[in-house]
Amino acid sequence: MEIQTRNDLYEMIWREPMTSLSKKMGLSDKGLAKLCDRNDIPVPPRGHWAKVAAGKKVIQKPLKGNGSQIVDEHLVESPEPSSHNNKAHPKSHVNTILSKVGTVHVKVHKTLRNPHPVIESWREKYSPRHSHLPRHMRPLHSQTLTPIDRRKYRILDALYKSLSHHGFKIASDSSIRESTATYSSAISISFTLTERYNQIRVPLTESDWQYQLDGSKKFKVEKQYNGKLMLNIKTWLPEGLNQRWAEDSNTESLEEMLPEIAKTLIAAAPIMEKNRKEELQRERRDIERRIAEREAKQKLEREKEMLGTFLDLAEQGKKIRRGRLLLKKITSDIGDTKMDKQVGEKTVSGWLTWIGQMLDDYDPDNFTVEEIIREITK
Repeated sequence: MEIQTRNDLYEMIWREPMTSLSKKMGLSDKGLAKLCDRNDIPVPPRGHWAKVAAGKKVIQKPLKGNGSQIVDEHLVESPEPSSHNNKAHPKSHVNTILSKVGTVHVKVHKTLRNPHPVIESWREKYSPRHSHLPRHMRPLHSQTLTPIDRRKYRILDALYKSLSHHGFKIASDSSIRESTATYSSAISISFTLTERYNQIRVPLTESDWQYQLDGSKKFKVEKQYNGKLMLNIKTWLPEGLNQRWAEDSNTESLEEMLPEIAKTLIAAAPIMEKNRKEELQRERRDIERRIAEREAKQKLEREKEMLGTFLDLAEQGKKIRRGRLLLKKITSDIGDTKMDKQVGEKTVSGWLTWIGQMLDDYDPDNFTVEEIIREITK
């Protein structure tokens, strides 16, 4: 996507949402926002595109300044073919990414054998041996595991072990709901494994009718779980890679999909790490550019201040020369009889001598070069 001037960027920003535009430009949403801020491009406010979709009237902020000004080239980098620019050949691009990983073997056992530490911690919390204890003495999450829960354990155990073998560190919340695979300090991939369900309408019961305000609803919607599993990756992966695997009547089981899932995560992590490093480099370059601009501005202001001091000295010299002429005129107009007259703490002669001395002391024409430089740089 070619962007040359501020006008180009301004028109694109107001033509489509920044979330979709940033992907085309190979930037993050935050990176595109920073780009607009640095080039003084007004962006649509929150809720703008919702109003557009609803057909409501919106106000487009005008572009101020020189619209033909060139946008900084280093801020608009071409998207990496490995992460964003794969729409032209999505299948070949994805195959290229996955082929770099090679074959990944993931086997789900019928029973848990030497489970992963995260799985073992879950199993301890849900252990049936706590069921005989009084409710107030049971662990917080203690409950009876269903066959679906046990199947989730076996699938996640196999996936965790495969990812750990390839350098990932696995963490999870206190339940089975969400897992996080950390590849490096900057890259973490979160995913969930859940049971699928259908939404069905069921007639309202007598107790449901009591909470009806107008009596217009005759049905309520309930979830009907169907025993099929779905693994959903919540972290945004490089474009083209699958984010979701779900069982249905026409697909293979999730156990059979695990090699592809593990392969996708293993392939995505290095690309995400590379993209993150490049984003950090762009941010670092931008910080350096802003520091250099600030220092250049400060230097310019300092130079203006120094020049102003020098010009003040020149103006001071003009005033002193006029002062000498005035002193000479006063001295010639006063007779000798008035020279000894006391005025305040000095005589007239003493005052004239003091004025002459002060004119000499503050006359820039009497300053050396070093003294002038010290004066304008202090």
